[in-house]
Amino acid sequence: MSWDGTWNTTYSTAGTSGITAETLIITQKGTAVTGTYALGNGSVNATVTGVTLAGTWEETSGNTTSSGLFTFTPSADGKTFTGRWISMNETAAALENTTQYWNGTRV
Repeated sequence: MSWDGTWNTTYSTAGTSGITAETLIITQKGTAVTGTYALGNGSVNATVTGVTLAGTWEETSGNTTSSGLFTFTPSADGKTFTGRWISMNETAAALENTTQYWNGTRV
Protein backbone atom coordinates (compact mmCIF):
# COMPACT_ATOMS: atom_id res chain seq x y z
CA MET A 1 0.00 0.00 0.00
CA SER A 2 1.16 3.52 -0.76
CA TRP A 3 0.66 6.24 1.85
CA ASP A 4 1.21 8.94 -0.82
CA GLY A 5 -1.58 11.48 -1.05
CA THR A 6 -3.88 13.79 0.83
CA TRP A 7 -5.73 12.61 3.93
CA ASN A 8 -8.52 14.31 5.89
CA THR A 9 -7.66 13.54 9.49
CA THR A 10 -9.05 14.07 12.97
CA TYR A 11 -7.22 13.72 16.25
CA SER A 12 -8.05 13.91 19.93
CA THR A 13 -6.03 15.38 22.76
CA ALA A 14 -6.00 13.85 26.25
CA GLY A 15 -7.61 16.00 28.88
CA THR A 16 -9.86 17.83 26.42
CA SER A 17 -13.15 16.98 24.80
CA GLY A 18 -12.17 18.63 21.54
CA ILE A 19 -11.44 16.99 18.22
CA THR A 20 -9.15 18.70 15.72
CA ALA A 21 -9.47 18.28 11.96
CA GLU A 22 -6.36 18.59 9.78
CA THR A 23 -5.42 17.87 6.19
CA LEU A 24 -2.29 15.69 6.11
CA ILE A 25 -0.32 15.60 2.84
CA ILE A 26 2.02 12.60 2.64
CA THR A 27 4.89 11.84 0.26
CA GLN A 28 6.33 8.32 0.21
CA LYS A 29 9.63 7.26 -1.37
CA GLY A 30 10.25 3.58 -0.75
CA THR A 31 9.71 3.03 2.97
CA ALA A 32 10.49 6.68 3.87
CA VAL A 33 7.53 8.98 4.44
CA THR A 34 7.35 12.73 5.04
CA GLY A 35 4.31 14.93 5.35
CA THR A 36 2.86 18.26 6.39
CA TYR A 37 -0.31 19.35 8.17
CA ALA A 38 -1.67 22.36 10.09
CA LEU A 39 -1.13 24.61 7.08
CA GLY A 40 2.57 23.71 7.04
CA ASN A 41 3.17 24.23 10.76
CA GLY A 42 3.15 20.49 11.40
CA SER A 43 5.28 17.73 9.92
CA VAL A 44 5.67 13.97 10.07
CA ASN A 45 8.70 11.80 9.37
CA ALA A 46 8.05 8.08 9.34
CA THR A 47 8.91 4.63 8.05
CA VAL A 48 6.61 2.04 6.54
CA THR A 49 6.98 -1.44 8.03
CA GLY A 50 4.69 -3.91 6.27
CA VAL A 51 1.64 -1.68 5.86
CA THR A 52 2.00 0.20 9.17
CA LEU A 53 3.35 3.75 9.24
CA ALA A 54 5.23 4.83 12.37
CA GLY A 55 7.37 7.83 13.16
CA THR A 56 7.54 11.29 14.68
CA TRP A 57 5.43 14.40 14.42
CA GLU A 58 6.39 18.01 15.13
CA GLU A 59 4.17 21.08 15.30
CA THR A 60 4.89 24.77 15.86
CA SER A 61 2.31 27.18 17.23
CA GLY A 62 3.56 30.68 17.93
CA ASN A 63 6.86 30.29 19.80
CA THR A 64 6.07 26.77 21.02
CA THR A 65 7.17 23.57 19.30
CA SER A 66 5.66 20.24 20.31
CA SER A 67 6.65 16.79 19.10
CA GLY A 68 5.98 13.13 19.66
CA LEU A 69 5.45 9.68 18.21
CA PHE A 70 2.62 8.20 16.14
CA THR A 71 1.56 5.00 14.44
CA PHE A 72 -1.04 4.58 11.65
CA THR A 73 -2.63 1.31 10.55
CA PRO A 74 -4.54 1.28 7.24
CA SER A 75 -7.87 -0.36 6.55
CA ALA A 76 -7.85 -3.36 4.21
CA ASP A 77 -8.84 -1.17 1.24
CA GLY A 78 -6.26 1.54 2.06
CA LYS A 79 -8.86 4.30 2.05
CA THR A 80 -8.76 5.01 5.80
CA PHE A 81 -6.38 4.58 8.72
CA THR A 82 -6.61 4.43 12.47
CA GLY A 83 -3.78 5.81 14.51
CA ARG A 84 -2.47 6.77 17.90
CA TRP A 85 -0.12 9.51 19.02
CA ILE A 86 1.78 10.64 22.10
CA SER A 87 3.97 13.57 23.13
CA MET A 88 7.74 13.20 23.40
CA ASN A 89 7.53 13.57 27.20
CA GLU A 90 5.87 10.12 27.31
CA THR A 91 7.69 6.81 26.93
CA ALA A 92 7.49 4.98 23.61
CA ALA A 93 5.61 2.17 25.41
CA ALA A 94 2.79 4.65 26.12
CA LEU A 95 1.97 4.64 22.41
CA GLU A 96 0.44 1.17 22.77
CA ASN A 97 -1.93 2.26 25.56
CA THR A 98 -2.80 5.83 24.68
CA THR A 99 -6.40 6.86 24.08
CA GLN A 100 -5.27 9.78 21.91
CA TYR A 101 -6.22 8.94 18.36
CA TRP A 102 -5.29 10.29 14.92
CA ASN A 103 -7.51 8.82 12.19
CA GLY A 104 -7.73 9.61 8.50
CA THR A 105 -9.62 9.20 5.23
CA ARG A 106 -7.90 9.39 1.85
CA VAL A 107 -9.13 12.31 -0.26
